[in-house]
Amino acid sequence: MIRTVKDYENLSEQYNKMLEERNSLIDDLSWYKAKVSRLERQNRFLLSRKDNLFDSWRDENKRSVALSKKLEQLERENEEFKESHIKHITNMENYYKDRVQEHKEKNGELQEVIEGKNSDLLFTEDENKQLKESRDWDYEYIIKVNEENKVLERELKKKNMDADRLGYRWRNSHNEAKTYKTLLSEFSQHIGNKPSSSTYKYFRGKLDGIGIKEGE
Repeated sequence: MIRTVKDYENLSEQYNKMLEERNSLIDDLSWYKAKVSRLERQNRFLLSRKDNLFDSWRDENKRSVALSKKLEQLERENEEFKESHIKHITNMENYYKDRVQEHKEKNGELQEVIEGKNSDLLFTEDENKQLKESRDWDYEYIIKVNEENKVLERELKKKNMDADRLGYRWRNSHNEAKTYKTLLSEFSQHIGNKPSSSTYKYFRGKLDGIGIKEGE
């Protein structure tokens, strides 16, 4: 109850303080509302990012399984390719070596025949003429055999070069399989872990490095 001017002044002062507190609370309420709104937006953004990262991880996991199957297929094909071609090259090498040896033996036999006929030329002129003709024919045959030997040697050299190229292809296939196996091992270490953008970028760079693009 107001009885004096002093009471009125005290009451006015209390009223002004209450107004200041009310205004301060209104300002604080606006600030908290804005902060809550920002937190809600940030929460929605983080939830969306979490879903995107989960989808990316799931896609990478699918690609990892496909990559594992492809690696197994490459290893099987590489092993079959290596065995069949090595067997084929070995057979061809043995075949041409045998042919070269046969021609060398024939060449030696013909050379012995020629030497024997040369010794017979001392007997008579008629025999000398006949032996000369026979020797000429033998020389021509030797030349022909030598030419065939050269052809066989060139073919053998070509087969050896083919074997070197096949060995190079096999080493490349082995290196590719080793790269796939290493990458698959890294994938398996991250399966079940919480995905992150740095993990995704790391594996995306690895896949780009071996020629596997997104969507493959």
